[in-house]
Amino acid sequence: MAFLSIVIPTRNRPQYLARVVELIASNTCESEVIVADNSDNDSLKDKLKKYTESGLVKYYYTSENLSVVDNFEKALEKVTGKYIIFLGDDDGIGPQIENIAHWMDDNHVDAAFSYSDKFLVNYYWPGVKSKFFDDKYSSRIFISKFDGSVQFIDSISARSEVRDAPGTGLNNLPRIYHGLVSFNLIAKIKAKGNLFGGISPDIFSAYQIATEAKKIAKINYPFVIPGGCKESTAGQRAAKSDNGSLAETEHTARFGNSLVWDSRIPQYYSPYNVWAYSLLKAVERTDGKVNDFNFYRLYVISYLRYKNFRSYTLSALSEAYKKPSLAGFIKALFAEFNFFVNRVTNKILKNKKESIAASDIIKAYEVLDSFINKNNIKIKYPSQQGN
Repeated sequence: MAFLSIVIPTRNRPQYLARVVELIASNTCESEVIVADNSDNDSLKDKLKKYTESGLVKYYYTSENLSVVDNFEKALEKVTGKYIIFLGDDDGIGPQIENIAHWMDDNHVDAAFSYSDKFLVNYYWPGVKSKFFDDKYSSRIFISKFDGSVQFIDSISARSEVRDAPGTGLNNLPRIYHGLVSFNLIAKIKAKGNLFGGISPDIFSAYQIATEAKKIAKINYPFVIPGGCKESTAGQRAAKSDNGSLAETEHTARFGNSLVWDSRIPQYYSPYNVWAYSLLKAVERTDGKVNDFNFYRLYVISYLRYKNFRSYTLSALSEAYKKPSLAGFIKALFAEFNFFVNRVTNKILKNKKESIAASDIIKAYEVLDSFINKNNIKIKYPSQQGN
């Protein structure tokens, strides 16, 4: 039985996943890779033959048309490791991932993650274009400052923060997508129902994990390399092409008739609406604190950033609030103003982020590992902090 299960749901992107598996094979010794393939055909199987024969990869192909949520849940059923992490098929592991999992095991840590609202590092595969910077992102890894510090997170505060800013991200929620979670904690959640739900499996599961976890660590060290290819959500976000009709966007269209939209969320596809919908469904499923759900924040984002869909935003507003609060709007407008100020400031200061050429995810790992060694960055586990 493997100590760490690295789970990768995938669909029609074999060229990226094959390199990701090669990276994992070269830099782990106690892991298994679960590949849940829902592609149009099983051609990926041949690309992974070397690794399935060695026992590293367990390959499962499903021809049935699945939503991303269903594919994640089916993949979860196959894990055997004591700790689990989910990756996208264009993501990579970072250095020390198995050592971190062992530290968690030794110290009874239920979940660990490395970033809140901004990636510590991220990699864009060849071909990614930005609306504003054209191909300047393509084939590059971006590295922010990190120091290896470890802090423990209060679950109640983390959940309160995301309810107050729905749709804006995970903030300090623990997570299984890009984060490490113990098998025992997942089994506890699974005893009550599915781990994944909504239409964004990462946010729905993160809120459930935060509700059940007793000990959560935030490690300021990139044990995951979030990736973005031109076909992925991250790549589409860079190109600013990540909005449109729910029925015409593949991500949501694959749910078919099973998707019953919540009228309090603007009814069109955008990352913010997807995240907010999934968070709302998780809140309803777990602690039930829907009255703390700040719809105003979502509506201000939707109204200001998606002008072509303003009628949908106004319709959702009328469903959520019979008597909208002026104070609620002012607070949300102020938060949006701060967001833009911070974004402009980061661009001016360049956020002290290094950008280094890397032809694929394997090279990106090598660049990151070299950066860590050059700067002598080590993880400061609690007993070592301040030494």
